[in-house]
Amino acid sequence: MNEIFIFVFILISTKIVNEIFVRLKLPSVIGIILLGILCGPVLKIIRVDNTIEFFSDISILFLMFLAGLETDLESVKKQGKASLAIALSGVFVPFFLSFIFLFMKFSFNSSYIIGLTLTATSVSITVMTLLEIGKLNTRSGITILGSAVMDDVIGILFMSISFVFLFHSGNFYIVILKLVLLMVFLYILYVYIINRAFHFVSNFKSHDMVLSLAVILMLFLSYFSEEMGIAGITGAYVAGVSISKTRFSKRVLENTHIIVDTLFISFFFFVVGVKTSINLHDLNFLFTFVLTILAIISKVIGCGLASYLNGLTLDESLKVGVGMIPRGEVGLVIASIALSRGFVDQVVYNGFVIMILLTTLITPFWLNYLYRK
Repeated sequence: MNEIFIFVFILISTKIVNEIFVRLKLPSVIGIILLGILCGPVLKIIRVDNTIEFFSDISILFLMFLAGLETDLESVKKQGKASLAIALSGVFVPFFLSFIFLFMKFSFNSSYIIGLTLTATSVSITVMTLLEIGKLNTRSGITILGSAVMDDVIGILFMSISFVFLFHSGNFYIVILKLVLLMVFLYILYVYIINRAFHFVSNFKSHDMVLSLAVILMLFLSYFSEEMGIAGITGAYVAGVSISKTRFSKRVLENTHIIVDTLFISFFFFVVGVKTSINLHDLNFLFTFVLTILAIISKVIGCGLASYLNGLTLDESLKVGVGMIPRGEVGLVIASIALSRGFVDQVVYNGFVIMILLTTLITPFWLNYLYRK
């Protein structure tokens, strides 16, 4: 199928599904993901090639950039202590609970790997849902975003340390040095460069150099974050937060909203569905069921309890716990490496895939219910 025709098909079909789900008062994210599953693994009419993969990666960067632009930094600062506590709880509660699989005759290494896959939160699903229902800048929404970013840093650091000792790959001191360099660079950029750069380009006669600089900055920080060992979405989010404190924030936000709403949101979540790969003939249903339940309750209880102990109401704490449920690409990366190294088998890997899919599908429904209630 011609690539241009595929893009047109994705845009038309996702917009139709989006309208249907909005009219049914259901999360449109779910409809788009299900459409992707239908067109991908079920009917096999669309396959993910390098072009679609690249466009999907760009889409999630723009999504996190938009989330950063809409973040109220002063509120995040107020929630900073709570976000750190929630992130720590969101990493280590799932990890330690994973050793329950020792009682199911899994090895220590396998249980350890399972724990690593459960630590990372994929915030893109939650961000999309909060943006859709207009709750991103509530206290619970801000806490989820702050916690998810810290969760990513803590989770990546923990994963890197684990890889050094478990897989005997990488150098622990280099990992720490990269993280320190990233933090120093982001501080310098935020305090000394951002405002001056935007003020400088605002005097250009070329059309909308401000938006161009914003996109360039977002892509550069995403690349730099990846090079430093942190997920690129963190760099995109930080770029958005940095620009949100400039006098050009409203202008950049309005233009970015148009780009993301028109193109990137639908495309990304459609590809999430298309990339779903499940072999039901090679699946341990008991393991998959226990893994999925553990993935849900470990974040709800771990992050929810930490939220409540840090001053949020019971209702807000539950929203934070649910918002931290989705797992995603980081978990699959860990599972893929473990599979290639022989620490887990194909049956366990398939369980990971289904768990990630189910947590992705459950979260928007649950969050919608909680905020509407």
